[in-house]
Amino acid sequence: MGTSLHYSEGSTRSGAGGGVSENRIPLHYVLVVIGAGMMAGGLWAPWFRINLPDGFFTQAFGAVAAQDQTGFFAAAGANLDQMSRAGALTASGWQVFQQVDFLIAGVAALAVLCIVLTFSHHLHRFPVDLVTFASLGAAGVIVFRGFVNTPGPAELPLSVMWGLWTSLAGCLVVAVGARMSHRP
Repeated sequence: MGTSLHYSEGSTRSGAGGGVSENRIPLHYVLVVIGAGMMAGGLWAPWFRINLPDGFFTQAFGAVAAQDQTGFFAAAGANLDQMSRAGALTASGWQVFQQVDFLIAGVAALAVLCIVLTFSHHLHRFPVDLVTFASLGAAGVIVFRGFVNTPGPAELPLSVMWGLWTSLAGCLVVAVGARMSHRP
């Protein structure tokens, strides 16, 4: 494929026929690395936000707070309500999942490892199908766990946040970059 990024390494020009030493990094490999970074980086970003009605914690702690002489439970309920209003009740991919997060990080690492092994000539050619199907499989798992089978009880009012979308987009960028490297 003709698209690539260029960078110069020790480029020198001499007056009598000297040339420029230039290496090329194909765009499809750059896309795979960027997508892998998005997949892994999205795990640290917020994936879900719990949307509770205003005053939920104050009401929940109300019965206990009436019996409490120290005011601890009333203050705790008020603080949790304030956090809920501020949008602080979020969870990242690492916090929510037990195995899915390692799957996503593993697929991102696999994609980058395949590029490193290809450039170091330990692989004859880039494993297009392996990286494509692994990244699309990770995307399917993200869709399933993020929208179909969400974490927590079904009654829990969750909103999907940008971390999930970042990891999902990263999976698709890896798949596109891997397919672009296909040479029949």
